Amino acid sequence: MNNLELERLERGYFEFISCYLKQNSDSLAKELGFLIINSKDIGLFFHYFFKPIFRYPKTLPLNSCLNFELPDAFIQIQVKTALIDNRADYKGKINTAFNQTSYRVKGLFVPNLPQYYSPKGDIKKLCLTYIIPMLNQISRLLN
Repeated sequence: MNNLELERLERGYFEFISCYLKQNSDSLAKELGFLIINSKDIGLFFHYFFKPIFRYPKTLPLNSCLNFELPDAFIQIQVKTALIDNRADYKGKINTAFNQTSYRVKGLFVPNLPQYYSPKGDIKKLCLTYIIPMLNQISRLLN
């Protein structure tokens, strides 16, 4: 797969995820309002939230790192909670660890996730990573 094909596939899934989030934003906000936000609750919630569109989860709903297998790719979704009290969390920078992405920055960053998985012998599927930031206002409400 050349870079243009990769970018088209990546963009297509990005738009698919974005559209699903936007179409369900009212119910998403309502349901999240009932959760006491921590990474386990968020991961479990989004595991079941995405299950109707990504039918084949490859991870258990125990944390905020979600992995789904699709016909042409593996989708990794990282749900990151950001604390409203911590300015670094919500001012446009999202900490991403080596084991949370498959994107390499030549000379600067080497990820732990592979760019491709080979689930069945010589068949290669891309590993596409997306991050959903969640702003946690609970800490302010509790203090």
